[in-house]
Parts: sequence; structure tokens; C-alpha cells
Amino acid sequence: RLLQQARALDIPCEGGLTMLTYQAARACERFTGRPVPAERAREAERALRRAVTGLALVGMPGAGKSTVGALAAARLGMPFVDLDGEIEKAAGMPIPRIFETEGEAGFRRRETEALRRVALVGGQVIAAGGGIVKSAENRELLRMNCVGAHITRTIEALPMDGRPLSRLWRERAGLYAAAADAEIENGASPEDCARAVEEAYHEAVCD
Repeated sequence: RLLQQARALDIPCEGGLTMLTYQAARACERFTGRPVPAERAREAERALRRAVTGLALVGMPGAGKSTVGALAAARLGMPFVDLDGEIEKAAGMPIPRIFETEGEAGFRRRETEALRRVALVGGQVIAAGGGIVKSAENRELLRMNCVGAHITRTIEALPMDGRPLSRLWRERAGLYAAAADAEIENGASPEDCARAVEEAYHEAVCD
């Protein structure tokens, strides 16, 4: 969060993982009396970044975030978290029932509470609900320890369920972009999309 705040203020900043890695490499050299090759230190840093950096999927309702997320988690060897499932578990009732008893405001409050808990844990794949990006706090939480991927499908391919999807897309397109590092189409198959998500994750973490 400190780095996020600094970037928002255009303050030059950098995390401490690189410094800690090379401190460890130097300590290893002093302890063993043997040099640590630079490439070995760089690989250790990349491994640490992969261990603490997760993946957050956002996108329209019905875009396939949960399906793609589970597949991507298996490919990456990470735990998978469906945020809607976490909300239901904490509430002790299904999401439609939450809307019935607490309204959208109550659901959004529970959604942010669940995300606060999940976002603190790195190294996992999170599939978020379609409306989660409406909150600025949620967008910050999604980016805290995660690479963001916006999963897209054509409007025609999305399940309508009585929802005005064209209007929702116009309202949220920019918010999805703000919460993501990459935009990936879920078109040919969920497996192809998961493969593209994995590639985008590795590119973002290794860079």
C-alpha cells in the first residue's frame, strides 16, 4: 500500500525485495566463502517474486473468470480463490440471499471485507466478481499483491440473465482496465485463455 500511495503522488519508489535478495546472496558468500553467481541471485529474486505475487482476474459477469482462474491456478501451481465463494462462506448464505436481505450495499460491503482478507495473501489466483471494480478501494486491493488480468468476451457471448450488459460494459470498461495489467480474450477455449493468462503473469513478474 505504501508503494501504491507513493506512485499515486508521482514519488519515485521501489520495493525492497531486490535489496533483500542481494543482502542474502552477500551473507551466503560470507558464510560459505564461495561466490554466488549473479544469475543465481537473479533467479532467487524471480522465485521470490513468484512466491509473493498473485494473480487477480476481473471482467464482466459471465466472462469465465472462475473457470479460467481455476485452470490458470493449476498451471501456475497456486491456490485458487473464488471471491464470491469466500463471501458466501463468511455470510453463511448464497449471494442472491445476501442481495434479498441486505441489498446491493450490503453485498458490496461484504465483498470489500472478503477482498481485504484475501488481498493480504500473495501467491494465489483470485477470481473477482464483475462489479468489484466499482470501488476505488477494491481496485487498490486487487493491485496490492497481484498481477491483474482483464478477462473479456464479446457482449453477444455473455449470459444476459436480464442484465443490461451493454450499459454495464460502458460503465465498467475503464475500471477493468485500471485494475489490470493485461487484457485477455476468453474466446477459443478456457484452456487457451488460461495459457495466455499464465504467459501474461510470467511476463509481468519476470520483468
